[in-house]
Amino acid sequence: MRILFSGSSSGGHIFPALALAEELSKKNDAEIFVLQTGNEDIDRQIAEKGFQIVPFKLRGISFIAFGKAFFSVFKLISASIHSLRILFKIKPDIVLGFGGYYCAPVVMVAHFLGIPTMIHEQNVVPGKANSILAKFVDKIAVSFKESIKYFRAKKVVFTGCPVRKDIIDATIEDARKRFNLNDEKFTIFIMGGSKGSHSINLKILDAVTNMRNKEKLRIIHVAGHQDYDFVLREYSKMKIDALVFAFLKEIGYAYKLANIAVTRAGASTISELIALRVPAIIIPYPFAGGHQSMNAKILSDVEAATIIDEHSLSARILTEQLESFASDAVRIKQMKVNFERIENYNAVQNLAAEVLPIRRC
Repeated sequence: MRILFSGSSSGGHIFPALALAEELSKKNDAEIFVLQTGNEDIDRQIAEKGFQIVPFKLRGISFIAFGKAFFSVFKLISASIHSLRILFKIKPDIVLGFGGYYCAPVVMVAHFLGIPTMIHEQNVVPGKANSILAKFVDKIAVSFKESIKYFRAKKVVFTGCPVRKDIIDATIEDARKRFNLNDEKFTIFIMGGSKGSHSINLKILDAVTNMRNKEKLRIIHVAGHQDYDFVLREYSKMKIDALVFAFLKEIGYAYKLANIAVTRAGASTISELIALRVPAIIIPYPFAGGHQSMNAKILSDVEAATIIDEHSLSARILTEQLESFASDAVRIKQMKVNFERIENYNAVQNLAAEVLPIRRC
């Protein structure tokens, strides 16, 4: 059985796809193909897992301004023609889409060729691409029950959002070995998405500068490639115990060590926080159509996370929040318990069980 996966270069789209791909390849002997994402770090992980990367390019899709929309139409037409060639060459039994305009052409063309198709929506509020594809695909899987109302009931199934096995299986002991740590400190894990966040990087550096008892802190900071050197240099000036990464492949180790996380609210991040029960200060990305705010609400509603609006974000607020958590172990312990109020599910197994039945013999 051949399965073609497609998702954007965002870790939030492709990481759940990779979690499912691992499950299907190991337990169902499926041959896995993944459209090239264009993100070198992620494409490298795809290759390392032994999946076949299919060359594909689709960039700069936008329908906000007329000029961009005009050229976007031609890009989508060109991508659809390329998708047709890919499908004739690979001859997949199933095509899966994990969100973003990037996956739209191949999923749509597969549908018109009669190839079984399925999409997975990671966010609470569906993205535009999945909202369009939902009218054509055979099945729609959602990460949160709150998403069901946005789709046709007959097609939609609640599965949860798959989290990679290496994240679930990470242990504190392995994490300490990986980072060569011999002591325990209050650990803050900062990650503004798989590519980092410049605004969060700047605010967190200012916030940490003003914190008391900095010698008792440890920072694990995924800064992104552009800010890596700058962030590393600033922590060095402050003489803070900081582990800085442009991109962290073994992110499960960082979660395991974290007392508190400072993150965006991408669906994968939310699902990872839930799976590992990591209390968080969440700063939703404000330019995602409100999707991230709704994702963050899943955790704030059960008091497992605190939300700070990007427009209200300041170094002073972050300093106050971080110092509050650092001095209140009871609060952090209760937040971990509060995760139990979120329905626990085996998302990878659930999603895999929904994929196979759509195959047409």
